[in-house]
Order: sequence, then C-alpha cells, then structure tokens
Amino acid sequence: EVWDSLEHIIREHPIVLAKYETLFVLKKGIGYTLKKIKENFFNRLQWWKQIYRSIRSDGQPWFGENDLSVEIDYLFISHLLNPNQFSKVEDFYYSNIPNDLINKDKSVVVASISHFSNHKAFFIKNFVKSTVPRLFFSGTLGIKKEFAIRKRLKNESSKLRVLAKNEKQTLKKRIFQESSKQVLEQGTQRTLRLEHQIKVLVSRLKPKVIIVPYEGHAFERIVFASARSVSANIKCISFQHTGVFRLSNAIRQTLSMQYNPDLILTSGIDSKLDLEKTPSLKNIPVSILGSTRGVIESIGISEEKSLKSINACLVIPEGFNSECMNLFEFSLMCAKQRPDITFVWRLHPSITFENLKKINKNFKFLPQNIILSSDSIEHDINRCSWVLYRGTTAIYKAISGGLRPFYLSIPDEISIDPLYKLKTWRIIVNTPIDIFNYINKDLNSNFKDHLDNFEMSQAVCKKQFSSINIKVLTNLV
Repeated sequence: EVWDSLEHIIREHPIVLAKYETLFVLKKGIGYTLKKIKENFFNRLQWWKQIYRSIRSDGQPWFGENDLSVEIDYLFISHLLNPNQFSKVEDFYYSNIPNDLINKDKSVVVASISHFSNHKAFFIKNFVKSTVPRLFFSGTLGIKKEFAIRKRLKNESSKLRVLAKNEKQTLKKRIFQESSKQVLEQGTQRTLRLEHQIKVLVSRLKPKVIIVPYEGHAFERIVFASARSVSANIKCISFQHTGVFRLSNAIRQTLSMQYNPDLILTSGIDSKLDLEKTPSLKNIPVSILGSTRGVIESIGISEEKSLKSINACLVIPEGFNSECMNLFEFSLMCAKQRPDITFVWRLHPSITFENLKKINKNFKFLPQNIILSSDSIEHDINRCSWVLYRGTTAIYKAISGGLRPFYLSIPDEISIDPLYKLKTWRIIVNTPIDIFNYINKDLNSNFKDHLDNFEMSQAVCKKQFSSINIKVLTNLV
C-alpha cells in the first residue's frame, strides 16, 4: 500500500506535490536539518495538545442533534470550513440536496467534519435544530481511545522503518522512510479517529446509503471501509462535486473492494465521461447528480455588461494561503499600476484575511481600488468584467456570468488551469501588462468579445455543472 501511494496523488497542484519532493530530491545541509527538527517538535507538540483535549473531553464521538431516527435512508458526510457556514441552510458540498430528500419523505442526517479550532464550544453555544438533522464530529475522543490509535500508528511506523532499512531500491526506501514519519502526523490520527466515529454512527443510525465527497483524500475511502465493517448492505456513494481535474489521479484509482464506492455521482456530463473512460473504474457505475455551482441563469449579459463599462476584476484563489499570495500579490501590483481598475478579492471559506495579513504585511494597507468581498459569488460576478484565477473550479460560474478569464501562470510550474480545454477566450497571463492589454481591448470595443463568447462560456459551464437530478438519489432507496 505504501508503494501504491505514488499512484494516489490527489492532483497536479504544487501544494499537493510538494510533500513528495523528498522522494526524488535528496536534501542536505543545516537549513534542512533545522526544518526537520522543527517539524518533529511541532508534531510532538500537536500530540500533547491532543492528549490535553482528550483529558478534558467527555469522549463522545459527535455532538449536535440528539433526537435521531434509526434506520435512516441517507447519511451525508460533509465539511464545515468556518463558523459562518454553520448558520447557512445550504450545505457547502451538497447544497439543498438533503432538504430536497426530506421533502420527498426520506430520512436524512448530515454529519460534518469541522476544520476550525474550538468548534465544539462554538456549536454548543450556537446550535439550533434545523430541518435536516446535523451532527458534528468531535475533534477528540477519550484518552484511552486516543492512546489506542497512537499505539496503532507507532506500531505501523516501526514496521515501515524496518522495511526502509531492508529495502535496496532507493525510491522504495525513501517511500518507506517518509511514510514511517507521516504515519505519526496528526492527519493520520484524525483519519483513524474518523474511522471509529463512523463505525459508531453507522451502528447508531443504520443508514441505507452513505454519501461522501470524492476529492481523493484517504479518509473518503476509510469512511466506506468503516461503514461496511458495520453494515455489509450499506450503499457507499462518492460525490465528485467540483469536476475532474486534468490530472486528478487518486479518484481514478481503485483499491481493495471495501474502500471503493458502489456508485460515483458527478457534477456534470464532462466529469461523467472522463471517469467512465478510466479503465480502473470500468466496474463502478457513474451517474450525474448535478450541482448548484453552475451557470448563473439570471444574468443577461446584453443588458448588464454591454450598456456600461464595469471596470472591475474578480480575484478568486483556492483555499491555500500560497495561492492567495500568488493571486493577491499579482493583483495588488496591477491595482497600483491601474487605479482606474477595481480588483475584488474573494476568499475561499477556509481562509481568513486576518491570517493573510499576518503572513504578508503588504496586505495591511491596501489601495482604494481593492475591495475585500463578503458578498455572494453571484453578486461579485455581476459587478465585474474580468476574473483572475488559478486552480479553482469557481471559474466556471465566473465565465458563465460573462467574465473574461485570466489564468495566472507561474514559470516552471505544471498548469493547474481547470479551463485547460478552453483554447479560446481564456487568456494566460504572466505580467500586469498581459492583463492590461486585454482590459484596454475590451474597454475600447465595448466588450464585444464578452458578447461573442457568452453563449460558449455558458455551454462549457453546463457541461461541467448540470442541474440537480434528485431522482438519482431517490432511486437508490
């Protein structure tokens, strides 16, 4: 399984690929040694923090709704990226799908993995019952269970070190060495904690169907194996909610049977066709569920964009600090050179601007033509004419609203452009002058190119994100 890990890289993103660098590049020197010492210290510190939390914990695997039915129809596994999402009716990953199922007399529970600190205290204070029963996995179990997981991981780490010591082939040796270190990181502890939580939850609710996001993370497969260990007849469904990237590798791989989905649901026809032509997935059916991330039907570009010049560019990074730095630093440079152009900075839900300001002091004092958005993406698209992006699939909704896409390319980097199939309309930029040339062209032509490419852009978006077809789920039960 360790050797196979090279085949299960999530995608071609530089953040994802960075952790594999030590497998191919042998690093030495005092700087690298100090970095590894710092990482080891941080990992140990995180473990002791976990022990402290577990001592104070009541050991409950989740919290939230208490009045739960037994033998429910659907159990959705989701994520909460920030406290603001807690009060929203729509789920970030599944939108209104759980509500739609309840309206069709189906029983549903949504269980979420929280990704912000002190979430239990926040939820206990703010929790209110909703139409869809909601649970939130605890960030810790009891002290006995946490130590049991840790012991399991330390045993595995020792086995991997022995394999590394006896291995002659250089690449395999490095894989075993790196795996022996990473198996003791908090991410692995979280995954095995979730394994236990899913077992308890499935035993409690007895769902007929369990649905998990399909992005290529290890926990997604662990959820299926854990659920099946309790209920052999449970239907395990993967929902590929954002579209398939050019080198989305992990989701194209199959593992042992207990880790594979019974059915893959996609956001649109493009993803369905892409996965269906993957040889390793030939025995797993693929259907289109659809998504609300698609076309903005309400925008009439002939009225909105051609009657007046909207000198604004939307900037939409992914949920990585480094990606925010790439796009915000570049657009800040552009904003200083062109005060007549407004740049609307839109953050991924997992990122806060306060944290970005701590990382980059240049963000503390911004020019007047940079706006920090707290509005809906539809509103931001309506007030812009261009969009600057890199790896986010939100670009599809942006171009469906008539925005000209500018992909920021970084030298000596594999492209992470979701619009890689779009040979026209999309513009690849490296410098501010690249953007300014096309902005001037659009302003001088009264946005003629926007009008000419609007229908094509909407068609591209509709292939990536179809309308929701709830029957795909109701037919499962």
